[in-house]
Amino acid sequence: MSATLVVFAAATSGADEEFRRWYDDVHIPEVRAAYPEVQSVCRYDMNAGGSFDGSFTFDSVALYSVEGSSEELWTRMSTDRSLSTSGTFDYRSVRVAFW
Repeated sequence: MSATLVVFAAATSGADEEFRRWYDDVHIPEVRAAYPEVQSVCRYDMNAGGSFDGSFTFDSVALYSVEGSSEELWTRMSTDRSLSTSGTFDYRSVRVAFW
């Protein structure tokens, strides 16, 4: 069964370039190495930012193609303390969707 995990996120103020480098060059390779069910990951920049309900804005969206349950993957990823973190990532902005 194939699924998609969609992660909306934002950089901390003024750290857009560092955030992109960290996400693309550190985070994605770490996730791919730690979770073999992740078949591919594509991250896109959102030009004007976006918001679902006005409570946060995001400037990045990542699509994780998953073999299995995307919801189960998110549960494991979001509690995995072995993955790197970055001061450039505004963790309060994270929203996810599962397909």
